[in-house]
Amino acid sequence: MEVISIQYLRGCAALMVVFHHLGLQLRRVGYEGYWPSFLSSGVDLFFVISGFIMWITTKRGITTLAFFRRRVIRIVPLYWLLTTFVLVILNAFPRMMHNDRLDPTHVH
Repeated sequence: MEVISIQYLRGCAALMVVFHHLGLQLRRVGYEGYWPSFLSSGVDLFFVISGFIMWITTKRGITTLAFFRRRVIRIVPLYWLLTTFVLVILNAFPRMMHNDRLDPTHVH
């Protein structure tokens, strides 16, 4: 089942998150003008839509453990790859990051 309008709405939610974070960065550099506060609700909308899509696309009859196993296999390797990449960059070029301290409590 493919619901194109839901995918468009998920894209809009993701853009809301991006623009919310853009507003935070603009404030850091001194922007004091209007920035829509409703953009922060893009996170909530994105997670609700993503949950709906997972529910629709999950095969019926799959156990909870099998579902979580598939999610971990799909997500964890990419997470650790990107985390390792950021740690290497932070270690090699600390000034490129906003937080230039390599603190073990920041690595999860």
